[in-house]
Amino acid sequence: MITNFKTLKAQEVFNGVISATSKKLPLDLHPDIQCIFDCINAIRKLDTLQKISGRCLERLYGEFASFFGVRVTSKWCVIFKWEHGAASDVDVISYR
Repeated sequence: MITNFKTLKAQEVFNGVISATSKKLPLDLHPDIQCIFDCINAIRKLDTLQKISGRCLERLYGEFASFFGVRVTSKWCVIFKWEHGAASDVDVISYR
């Protein structure tokens, strides 16, 4: 379950809103990002995410050490914190 989004752009993509803010992410990636968000929102156990999304779940490092990530492309990554069966601070970042 998603409890909150870190940025307005992520929240608008989740809600299917096309705005100047959500357009900061390539529009052709919005469906893939929405699919990942839907998977995150549906799960209660983190290990379930990799099974239902078919994408690689990874623990991030450095300034994002408290986050997990799911790759959208080699450049873009959905990130989130996972605590008590819920995702928080969900966002999409350029992460290499």
